[in-house]
Amino acid sequence: MTYKELKKHVDAFATYLHNIGVKKQDTIVIDLPNCFQFPIAFYAIVKLGAKCLPINPLYKGKELIDLFSRTNAKIIITLDVLWAKVVSKIEPEWTFDHIIYTGMLDMATGISRLAQFIGKRVLKKIPTAKITDPRAIDFRECLRIEPNAPNVSIDAHKDIAVISSTGGTTGIPKLVMLSH
Repeated sequence: MTYKELKKHVDAFATYLHNIGVKKQDTIVIDLPNCFQFPIAFYAIVKLGAKCLPINPLYKGKELIDLFSRTNAKIIITLDVLWAKVVSKIEPEWTFDHIIYTGMLDMATGISRLAQFIGKRVLKKIPTAKITDPRAIDFRECLRIEPNAPNVSIDAHKDIAVISSTGGTTGIPKLVMLSH
């Protein structure tokens, strides 16, 4: 992916988030491993002045409910498999208004369709899940929108960009607020 393509995707995704009502200082969860979708989502979130809550894909029920409730997160960007196997299981204790899901290979480059098919369907080495929740939208659909994100005034010293969770080795994990 080139920087030009990245900017186009970030602007389109920011436009989508704005269109569904994301405002400055709203909290949006990113529950993704290392993939192209992560930086696209991250930069789109901070471009709108919203707060990004990146979470460890290994977190389970109680840890997730605690983080979501303390941050009032109402939108999640997640891997299809993580939604199906973990996050969806915490409802109705926590409910998201919007679910944006993606597959590990949805934006992968350099991997032929044949190799993807073999990895997913034949060898079953790349897990996937079908999401049928009516609140859910495929990440790729969000990128098909014409970029038109608003310009948001951001105070780099005061406005929160990221909420990070500590390891919790001495008890309940603390939330760390990082400014722009």
